[in-house]
Amino acid sequence: MQSPHALQLKYTASSEQIKALLLIFDQIGIGHWLSENPFSSLEFRDTVVLNQYGVNGWYSYKDRNAQIALTRDKTSFGAALDWGQIQSVSTVSNSPFEAIGKTMVHELGHHLHNKLLLDFPELFGVTMRMIRSDAISNYAKSPRRPEEYFAESFAAWVFHRTDFVIFDQQGYATMNKSLDTLGITVKEYEFSH
Repeated sequence: MQSPHALQLKYTASSEQIKALLLIFDQIGIGHWLSENPFSSLEFRDTVVLNQYGVNGWYSYKDRNAQIALTRDKTSFGAALDWGQIQSVSTVSNSPFEAIGKTMVHELGHHLHNKLLLDFPELFGVTMRMIRSDAISNYAKSPRRPEEYFAESFAAWVFHRTDFVIFDQQGYATMNKSLDTLGITVKEYEFSH
C-alpha cells in the first residue's frame, strides 16, 4: 500500500484498517499538506517501545518518523472527557480503533510542531515555553516533555475544539496562530459510533 502521507509506510494491521486510519488525514483537511510535508515513515505496529517502555505512539523530531501502536490496553480508552484530568486525548475514546486514530492525530501534531521548529523557530519557542496548567490532559502538562502540550493541543483542536476554546484559551489561540502560520485549515473530526 502506498501513502501520500509518508515516504515509507509499514503496518501490521489489515489494509482496510490502515486505509480507514489514513483517511482521517484527508477528512480533517490535512492530506494535501502531508503530501507536501510527509512523514519520513509512518509505522503501524502491534506494539511500540520507547526507552524500554511500551507506548501508544512515538515521533522523532530528528528523523520525522512516527510509530503508532495497534495493541491497546483496556485502560487506554473509554474515559469521559474531564478537561485537565484525563491521561491523554486518546483515552477519551469509545474503542481501541478510535484511540489508535487519536494517537495518530497526536503524532501528526508533533509533525506539525516539527515544521514550526524548522521554518518558524520563534513561534516554536513560544509553544515550548507556554504555561500548561489549563491543558486538556495530564500528558500535556508534563514538565519534562513540553512538546507534548502542542501535540495534545492539536488533538484537542481536532476532536474537542468547543471545549478547547473554553478551558484553554491561551493554548487555543496559540494553536490557531500556529496552524495559520503553517497555512493549514484543520476541520474538526468525530468518530462515528
